[in-house]
Amino acid sequence: VLTSNMDTTPWSPAPGYGWKGELNGVTKYVSRATPLGTKELETNMMPGLSGSGSEKFFEPVMKALTPPLVSGVNAGYYRSSAFLAVVFVTDSDDQSQHSAKDFYDFLLRQKGGDPDKILTYGVFIPSADTVCSRSGEPQPKKIEEFFALTKGKTFGLCDQDFGVKLAELGEDIVKRVGTHLFLSRPAQPDTILVTYGSQTIPNDSKKGWIYDPVRNALLFGDEIDLLPEPAGTEVTVDFVAATY
Repeated sequence: VLTSNMDTTPWSPAPGYGWKGELNGVTKYVSRATPLGTKELETNMMPGLSGSGSEKFFEPVMKALTPPLVSGVNAGYYRSSAFLAVVFVTDSDDQSQHSAKDFYDFLLRQKGGDPDKILTYGVFIPSADTVCSRSGEPQPKKIEEFFALTKGKTFGLCDQDFGVKLAELGEDIVKRVGTHLFLSRPAQPDTILVTYGSQTIPNDSKKGWIYDPVRNALLFGDEIDLLPEPAGTEVTVDFVAATY
């Protein structure tokens, strides 16, 4: 969780308050191994109102993922091989000095030029919305340009089904991330064996997986039908590494 505050010393900060690109919270990020992780995330997502009136969204992300923060206070969060999902929740536009293209190019560099590893979502007041109050904030021209570049999914801050749509963002992330499994090294395709507990997942575009040598990843189909396995069971991939 990042705040949009890049320039105003907070007057009443919560413990662990993050600004200038520092991840917000005492626990800087949450993983499956974090005790009471859901509660920690809930706390991190309520940074309060002690920030700047000049909201910046592109710059905090860029600062968070580069030195000195990425190897300092934010250490451990960023993984170069992982997907990166960016979610903006705001009633304003980005007011940093970076253009939408600058920010998108930055994210691409972090992900080795692979746009499929970047997932973007926006909850804001679209420029065409004349009903939802902006409280004097600028229209989201740069943010809209960014989501057009990234083909991101967006919805309105004042939508009546706000909660339902926000939950659907999580479901979409799980679906899109869960369909890819990047391998540690190139594989000989005919040696790949994928299992889930005692079950073998077939080499099938719909009911199993296919190998994408360009991305060196397994792509899973949307009709996989597996029996329940004990809690903690993971997908296992065995293969012979390719030689050149």
